[in-house]
Amino acid sequence: MTQENKEPEGIDGDVETLRLRARKGALKKKNISEIKNHKFIPRFFKHPTFCCHCKDFIWGFGKQGFQCQVCSFVVHKRCHEFVTFVCPGIDRGADTDDNRTKHRFCVHTYSSPTFCDHCGSLLYGLLHQGLKCEACDMNVHKKCTESVPNLCGCDHTERRGRINLKIQTSGNKLMC
Repeated sequence: MTQENKEPEGIDGDVETLRLRARKGALKKKNISEIKNHKFIPRFFKHPTFCCHCKDFIWGFGKQGFQCQVCSFVVHKRCHEFVTFVCPGIDRGADTDDNRTKHRFCVHTYSSPTFCDHCGSLLYGLLHQGLKCEACDMNVHKKCTESVPNLCGCDHTERRGRINLKIQTSGNKLMC
């Protein structure tokens, strides 16, 4: 009987030492940057990708840019703070879907290499590579249509050289 009692104690002792050596719930904290309900995480891009905010090529070593975990919106590290619209993947209620600004996408065949205006990656294929909005000429993948914000006709991108001037008139004179 003493031998039978010792074996379980030895097994219990091994389990106890393994339990003591195991990690105690420490998880690696993801570097999530939340801006306008977008949950941006740093990302390394294996394929050529364009920033959906400034339309420049994302390049460099390591994690070159950020991608929203909810809607897959891709931006440079320098551009993620300047995103102007709320993440379309976050539900804000029934009254927020405005039909006047919805895109009118139709299937399109591109004759030259074209990149998605939402996720920044290449539209692959020979025929019917993606969808193009009839009103604002936005190009997207079929999978990206659900994630695109309803901002048809609104320019949510940043262009180089854009300047913000406040001009007022006083009589017949212009004043900055």
